[in-house]
Amino acid sequence: MRYGSSEARSLDGYDQRYEERQASARPSFDVYEGAGLDAHVREGVTPGFLVWAKRAVLLGIMIVALGFARVAISAATISTLQANADLETQIEDATNLYNDLKASKATLSNPTRVERIATQNYGMVAADPEVLDASGTDSTDADGTSAANDASSTQADAEVADSSNAD
Repeated sequence: MRYGSSEARSLDGYDQRYEERQASARPSFDVYEGAGLDAHVREGVTPGFLVWAKRAVLLGIMIVALGFARVAISAATISTLQANADLETQIEDATNLYNDLKASKATLSNPTRVERIATQNYGMVAADPEVLDASGTDSTDADGTSAANDASSTQADAEVADSSNAD
């Protein structure tokens, strides 16, 4: 029997072959750190996306601010219109009152009405312009009209007193 591997081997190049085997056991591609899909996931948000996100948020804030401004302007307009309507109502009431007062003044200052009330209610008589004396002294005419006027005035005074007592 013969042993096929009984020969002695030379160990001179053993270190060299071991290194070659180790080199062949390494992968044949290069590995770069930070590359690949996993690296993009770990990277986070890109600066370009952040810029667009900031712009979108700013646009939203501007739209909301514009909406608030529109509501504020509309509320101010409505309150102004209500105040104008109130002023128009007050002006209309004042105009109606003025017209009523004007009509009352025309009615009350009518000389025929005043004369009618004086003669009917108070028994007054219109004075004769010939009889009046501005000096305050009695002056009698030749026909004695002063005495007649005095008698009629005392009679009118008595009637006024009677009518005021009756009221």
